[in-house]
Amino acid sequence: MSNQSKTELNTPTAQPETASNAQQGIFLTKKELKSILKVSGGTIEAWMRSGWLPFIKLPGRRRVIFHKDSVTAALLRQQRNNMEAA
Repeated sequence: MSNQSKTELNTPTAQPETASNAQQGIFLTKKELKSILKVSGGTIEAWMRSGWLPFIKLPGRRRVIFHKDSVTAALLRQQRNNMEAA
């Protein structure tokens, strides 16, 4: 995974933080996440099944969403684990 992918997850908005825009961009769809990380849907599914990628299953639907900060934390944990193993 490139550094660009990690950066895009943490890119702050240029707008000032207000109650209305504070909630924007907190959650990502599977399509948005695979686009940001530049991986396939199958890779996202495998990471979900393994428990490596945190997700929220919406009630009554097969749809899932991802909390952006939780995904960032999971990526950073994986990066630390990889560095320790090397």
